[in-house]
Amino acid sequence: MRIVLVNHGYPPLGGGAATATLQLANALIAEGNDVLVLTSSGPNCPREETQGRLRVVRLASLRRSRFAPRPTELLSFCLTAARQLTTHIREFRADGVIAFFAVPAGFFAVRSARALGLPIVVSLRGSDVPGFSSERLGGLYRCLADPVIRYTLRHADFIAPNNQHLADLLLRWNPALADKIQLLPNAITAGQVAEHPASSLDEELRLITVGQLVRRKRVDWLLGTMRELASRNVRARLTVVGEGPQAARLQKLVADHSLAERVRFTGYLRREEILDLLQCHDVYVTPSRAEGMSHAVLEAIAAGLPIVTNANGCHDVVRQAGCGIITPRDDAAALTEAIQQLADNSGQRRALGHASLRFARTLGWTSSAKRLEGMLLAARHGSPVPARIPARVPEPVVIDVRGQEPAVLDVGQILHPSI
Repeated sequence: MRIVLVNHGYPPLGGGAATATLQLANALIAEGNDVLVLTSSGPNCPREETQGRLRVVRLASLRRSRFAPRPTELLSFCLTAARQLTTHIREFRADGVIAFFAVPAGFFAVRSARALGLPIVVSLRGSDVPGFSSERLGGLYRCLADPVIRYTLRHADFIAPNNQHLADLLLRWNPALADKIQLLPNAITAGQVAEHPASSLDEELRLITVGQLVRRKRVDWLLGTMRELASRNVRARLTVVGEGPQAARLQKLVADHSLAERVRFTGYLRREEILDLLQCHDVYVTPSRAEGMSHAVLEAIAAGLPIVTNANGCHDVVRQAGCGIITPRDDAAALTEAIQQLADNSGQRRALGHASLRFARTLGWTSSAKRLEGMLLAARHGSPVPARIPARVPEPVVIDVRGQEPAVLDVGQILHPSI
């Protein structure tokens, strides 16, 4: 098939959804498809490039932000997409279209697909789902975006959230969409899974978090945790990877609370640098208010790290993998206690790290590509719809929690069995 992927972000610009677009493009090509990616232009990015069966066209925009685009940058992409998207899809002689995010890419992709009589799948990533906690769709923007999201999802052939949490939010918002929903989880790139669990090989506990420095990520919670651990004389250090509008505020908090010896900000790092850095840490932590199926968490799992997360959406994959501790979404003290628990128990960290690697080896982009192919064929020719992905019950992990006889525990339930 000839398949078009539409997303306002594509490497080197964008976050997890941009990475997913690239990986799905490669997986679709490996399955014998030709792929056209339509995305935003950006600094030092060629307007068009072709590599074998992959063609990337960057539509004119004001995009300058490396990660989350500003409203004016999104608007400029919208203006170009409104004029040019249909033409590019027609000239490519596409058989189907896949859009990432209901807005803005989804709206214009659905409009073009309907005009050309093509099947269209809209992949939901998080901030485009009503009920998801995000600054991107707050206030007036949410009021303006809601009718656009309604139009997009009503006219899509299939809607593909990347985890069950997003599917649940969507169904609460509009139960009538149930028959269109097909889960499309993110995956892990072949060859990325480590041979052994990550470890700092240090007497200090090395914590790491990766993501945009925005309020939703709640990195300030981690700074509070580091302050509390210092008061308990727990030897721990935190590495914060990423950039964003909260960087100056967070660095000031570190200075104000005398945490400079315990907290390091790396700023922006290339993906290869992040993967190397993960291997030098002991625990990955994410206290975010809300997440989809986080690529940063998946990469930490592929590195063999135990995960500490609150119930923010990406906890689904942690529970499925049986590779970490899940705390209530808005309980900062519980997050601290979870980290303290892992600081006190290297055996538990190793067991969780091995669970991460076992799960990582089951994930691959090929199955996601085949599911997308199946959705497009089902919409175009009435062939059978791909089966929904069932929840996989994780194998229990043997953990020696207190240095006594090992006990078989559901590691996703260790700290807070009510979650």
